[in-house]
Amino acid sequence: MRFVVVLVACLLALAAAKPNSAPYIHQSGRPLNIAHRGLASILPENTLEAFSAALYQGADFIELDVVYTKDKELMVMHDPFLTRITNIRSKPEFATRYETRVYNGKSQTDWWTDKFTFAELTTLGIKQAQAPGRLTIFDYKFTFPLLSDVIEMVLNFNKQHQGKRNPDGRLAGILIEAKDSQMYRDLYNREIGEDILNLLKKYNIETIDKAKLVCPIYLHSFDYGTIKYWGGNTELPNNFLVYGGEKFNLTDVAIYATGVGFEDRNLWDYTENKISDTFYEAKKLGLIVHIWTFKDDEIFFNAKNNIVS
Repeated sequence: MRFVVVLVACLLALAAAKPNSAPYIHQSGRPLNIAHRGLASILPENTLEAFSAALYQGADFIELDVVYTKDKELMVMHDPFLTRITNIRSKPEFATRYETRVYNGKSQTDWWTDKFTFAELTTLGIKQAQAPGRLTIFDYKFTFPLLSDVIEMVLNFNKQHQGKRNPDGRLAGILIEAKDSQMYRDLYNREIGEDILNLLKKYNIETIDKAKLVCPIYLHSFDYGTIKYWGGNTELPNNFLVYGGEKFNLTDVAIYATGVGFEDRNLWDYTENKISDTFYEAKKLGLIVHIWTFKDDEIFFNAKNNIVS
């Protein structure tokens, strides 16, 4: 854990924000606490229960993922397929919907969320994805929320607590990740980033000035096309997420993004034991820099099946 502490301290000391970035994505004196998929170490990920628990534990933001259903609802789920975290295999009524498609360049056979209506998907239960090591006593007790359900929950939470839940007086925010944008462009000729933004408009939180008053909003995606869409259509802050080893042009990213999220190997030179040139390049361009994602599963439980992003 020493590496994490040192690296975070270095990044906090050196990171620079764009002048026009939202004030709520900064915090003096301490790093922001972002609950990755909610309180997922105890409760199944990306559920209302996991998000609510994270808010009451003091998270500054809850982070979540968004996919499409068959009826084009924006559902909160990390994967566009169902076997990893649900009991879909125990549902004989869905047996015939097993489908093979190319996903991330590889052939994969599974049940896909876009083949089910939201009503059908809520008949499934969600399990703890990162076992062994994490609690499994809540397996299959909870199901999927819509993005609108989470927004309403956080709006109500903030109204109830009125920024008095922590010493900083911060409102709880939502960090929204658009998943699998290119797959949905190919399937539906739709930009999921646009549908997310339209939903935010419905709740009157589509600008920094509006969001900061009731529910801070931060956007991110691994898809550069979605980042470009957001960069050209909303002032809300957004992060471009990058896998280690992925080729990217930070100068282009800085045109559309507020920040960039890297794997640790992008930012830390393990050979020289120092911060990498990539970090300094991003800083020079005015990008906020962060790393995804800090978890202690492997350290304490030797759990090799960590899923990140």
